[in-house]
Amino acid sequence: MKELAVCTAVGICVGLYVQHVRLGREKEVAPPRAPSKFIRKASVTCEFCCAPEPHILPHSHSMVWEDDQPLTYVAKHAESSGRLILMRHGQSVWNRKPDRPDETWRYAGTVDIPLSDVGIQEALQAGESLQHIPLDMVFCSQMDRARATVSLALSIHDSGRTPIIVYNSPLDQPDFEDLYDVEDPSTFAIPVYVTPALNERNFGSLQGVPSTHHPKNLAPVRNEFNRKFPGNKGESCADIEARVMPFFRAFIEPQLAAGKNVLVSTHGFVLRTIMKSLEAMDEDIFNAQMKLEKSNPSECRLLAPTGVPIMYDYCDGAFVPVPQSRRDRAKSIARSAPTY
Repeated sequence: MKELAVCTAVGICVGLYVQHVRLGREKEVAPPRAPSKFIRKASVTCEFCCAPEPHILPHSHSMVWEDDQPLTYVAKHAESSGRLILMRHGQSVWNRKPDRPDETWRYAGTVDIPLSDVGIQEALQAGESLQHIPLDMVFCSQMDRARATVSLALSIHDSGRTPIIVYNSPLDQPDFEDLYDVEDPSTFAIPVYVTPALNERNFGSLQGVPSTHHPKNLAPVRNEFNRKFPGNKGESCADIEARVMPFFRAFIEPQLAAGKNVLVSTHGFVLRTIMKSLEAMDEDIFNAQMKLEKSNPSECRLLAPTGVPIMYDYCDGAFVPVPQSRRDRAKSIARSAPTY
């Protein structure tokens, strides 16, 4: 019995040694990892690097891309003309209700919450406004409310193309690799690039807090370009501009310059910040316009209502606002009550 135990122990040791040698050799001959064409900076569980808060949702698989390659894939639709469509998501379950302004609401910000029943209808109404406009690609925030708005709005689009979320870099042509026996997926699919750069403003320590428990006189914090919300992660509109506009200039504007029509589905403060940049507003004009949003919305150039597309034509490097129809302008004004 003693000899059997000794033999067993020796056998185990020999087996472990052989396994160690084999693994060591495999490690030695393993080919080096190919360099990535772009830098992954998304999931906080990424083994290589992690983008700082507040731009990343913990469960996200999306990426921030950094590269200087030109975007050359996918020919534009024959009727596209370099039109930018900015669309705020439909009303969420935490938005203040314009018809019930005294009810409790909550700042959502980077909290990933869904559309309300009203928001679902607003998304479909946005789809009616976009129904006949050719679309070549979509950029969207990570938030469920922005992604759901895209899905609902495009479900009634004339093209019949299906919006499909793409997680690789927009520098590469989407291959939709899980679709089989298809020669050209772009005939029935439209790529939707999800990016944390378009996430909503982080409202810091006020996110999820009932409006009945907010400190008084938040208007300057909300409206002034350089004022941050309280808390370590609280953002100002200047912070939003610093993360949104580099992405916009690198990835969205080149598509418009190539004559493509691009839909951007995002959030209220992101839209206001983009509009500030596209219309070359300085900080003082921005602050004044934000005050008009509540006091005199008919004169405000920064209205960002839920579910009402805002359009610009790209012309020789400039963004020219497309006048809203009377119906859409009326919706914009009606929905201009504080909704966060």
